[in-house]
Amino acid sequence: MTYRRYRTKDGDLEIGGDSYTEIAERLRASSKSDSKNLEEFMAEVAGRMVVATPNCWVRHDTAANFISDLAAAGFLKRTAGQ
Repeated sequence: MTYRRYRTKDGDLEIGGDSYTEIAERLRASSKSDSKNLEEFMAEVAGRMVVATPNCWVRHDTAANFISDLAAAGFLKRTAGQ
């Protein structure tokens, strides 16, 4: 896998990993969410994004779609990797 690194929109957090699942898990670990697993966390975030950002849809069926959609919405910015 290719190492990727992202920074949050506010610049407070920089996370990276060798896979989208690893990145999503690190994002989950850094959050205050009490979600039981990654799938629940991604669904919660996707739901909040719809409310906070009109016309923003974040898929949560896979970690790759989740991270890609957060980046497309401007919440994450890729800082390294392909």
